[in-house]
Amino acid sequence: DRTLAGTDWVIYCAGHDQWPQISGCPAMRRARAFLTASGARIRRFIVDPHARHGGLLQNREDVQIALAEFNRVLRHQDGRPR
Repeated sequence: DRTLAGTDWVIYCAGHDQWPQISGCPAMRRARAFLTASGARIRRFIVDPHARHGGLLQNREDVQIALAEFNRVLRHQDGRPR
């Protein structure tokens, strides 16, 4: 299925997620494989080895990394810098 082809993604996982096979790093690695097989682009895969579930919003640096990546994608969305 190529429904996600051409889409851009930032993926995050917490090293101490309470549910590693559902929302933790093992699950996010599987999600990355699925997305790339579907033609999506993984722009960033942020791994916070010390965080628990929901850790992205508790770490300002990780949030800034994700937002900066989204900003880059949006600025170059039509192939020309804005």
